[in-house]
Amino acid sequence: MNMSESFITGALNRLCQGKTNSYKTNLSNYIAGFTNADTPIDVAYAKAAVECNSDSSAPFSTVAILGHMQELMDRIMWNARGLKIAYDRAAKREEESGGIYGIELAQNKMDEIGVTDIPLDRIQDAVKSDYEFLFTTQVNILAALNMNGDALDIDLLYFNPATLDETTETWVKLTPAESYDEAMLVMDKIVDELRAKENKTAMAEFMKNREELLKSRLAA
Repeated sequence: MNMSESFITGALNRLCQGKTNSYKTNLSNYIAGFTNADTPIDVAYAKAAVECNSDSSAPFSTVAILGHMQELMDRIMWNARGLKIAYDRAAKREEESGGIYGIELAQNKMDEIGVTDIPLDRIQDAVKSDYEFLFTTQVNILAALNMNGDALDIDLLYFNPATLDETTETWVKLTPAESYDEAMLVMDKIVDELRAKENKTAMAEFMKNREELLKSRLAA
């Protein structure tokens, strides 16, 4: 596997830097702890899964280790989307400036998400390669441990984030995407919905402050 055109390492590092002491961050760091110069990520996942399967006192379950690959794929997709947007903005800026000042946007994003050099026309192929690598790793671990992935509801997709259902207070997966293109559409929708929610909140705050100011003026 060509790791110079891979989002995996940068995505795992980002997950390891998540919210302090959260379950997902601790799980990410646990898995990353098995990696080193001589231990690639697929072997690290296998070592973590085997240890958790054989040690009842292990901090995580084997299913959690295997399920973490979906967390990683979700982050890979967000990073890929961010890099694509950076390239698009870079192209627009270069066009507006006559061919300069644009490429920095793409380079800054690559530095941010921890990738070496993934050109715009290689983003989709890099994501596909990462997905196939993780999918194969997951299948191999399940086979080695004689576990049934279907029975455990383990099904690696390109994008399938868990969302907190505030009504039931449970984590559910409402936006599964089985391809790169589908994942991009789902992420666009998520971003649009978040922006609409933020705009609604901002306007509500403005109207609240406006009403209070009007009341204070009338009372003066």
